[in-house]
Amino acid sequence: MFEEIIEYIKINKMVSLSEVMRKFKIDREMIIHILKYAEKTHHIKIRIDKNEKITCSSCPMRKK
Repeated sequence: MFEEIIEYIKINKMVSLSEVMRKFKIDREMIIHILKYAEKTHHIKIRIDKNEKITCSSCPMRKK
């Protein structure tokens, strides 16, 4: 499940926190734990900004 959430964030590059919470049925603390896991294992920086958006700054740009 961790990998699925990380992939979802990597593909979209910017998603709202509430969208991820609704889609995967998890709480904020679990999301924070997953983001720390992603930083340690995958070496990608995923942050939650002040507007409750999850952004992935080091993820590659997806082709349109």
